[in-house]
Amino acid sequence: MTRNDALALLKCSSFLELAQKLKISPAAVSQWDDDAIPLLREFQINKLYDETIKNSSSSENIQN
Repeated sequence: MTRNDALALLKCSSFLELAQKLKISPAAVSQWDDDAIPLLREFQINKLYDETIKNSSSSENIQN
């Protein structure tokens, strides 16, 4: 996964916003390689994405 993939997946408009969602410093995000982020961060991003999808599905079910 690239940094841009992570931004898109979590719907972030900046590295600062991505860092805030991951509860890390923007400097840490800026140190990531453009072509591949650290595997543990990729895992964390996928988990956050899954939780976001799960929560939005729950909200839709409540409204219906």
